[in-house]
Amino acid sequence: MVRIEGEIVRGYGWATRYLKIQIPLIAKQFPEIEVCHRGSINVLLDTPLRIDRPDFVTRRIDWGKMKEVFHFTRIEFELIGGRARARRHRAWIYGPQNSPHRTNPFYIEVIAPKIALGRARRCGIRIHRVGRRVPMTVIG
Repeated sequence: MVRIEGEIVRGYGWATRYLKIQIPLIAKQFPEIEVCHRGSINVLLDTPLRIDRPDFVTRRIDWGKMKEVFHFTRIEFELIGGRARARRHRAWIYGPQNSPHRTNPFYIEVIAPKIALGRARRCGIRIHRVGRRVPMTVIG
């Protein structure tokens, strides 16, 4: 298991605009994300992370603006500090092929069922990889 903390940061707002279109199309190939809120949580990690083999990679999807491949890695997401309860949420690292953040190992986008972030600014992610060889690289 890998656990990395990070800071919740403001994104460009693209996921809020595009996930409402993308999720129904992606869910045809990867049904478990159908439950996700149509927006992402942007996280600036304390430790860089490179995922060599995500849990799921879609075939190319034409979602209107472009044709794109999406990568997903299953995680547990938790808020840290403030009034946040130490509750873990089922979530996924969302990796659009054409994301401007794709080459930044400190930056991830997380999708999950609706999570009340409140004023929380810190979070943690946990990645469990039982039985999979060298699925990711934690650089640090």
